[in-house]
Amino acid sequence: MTPGRLVCDLKISSKELVQCKSYDLTELARTLLHKQRLELGPERLQNMYRSVSTLGAFPRGLVFRVPGH
Repeated sequence: MTPGRLVCDLKISSKELVQCKSYDLTELARTLLHKQRLELGPERLQNMYRSVSTLGAFPRGLVFRVPGH
């Protein structure tokens, strides 16, 4: 499964299961997980690959910990 496909499936499924004003990932994370999603544009993502310390921060920005799961 490709990442883009996963995002598309998530958006379609969320429309069927929850009611939100917007179904983009940032809004879904805020509404359902009560978490602020880190937006990574192409330039910021490219800069993260310049050193080990910034690359190590990359996965932490993508993972949400949901209590009880």
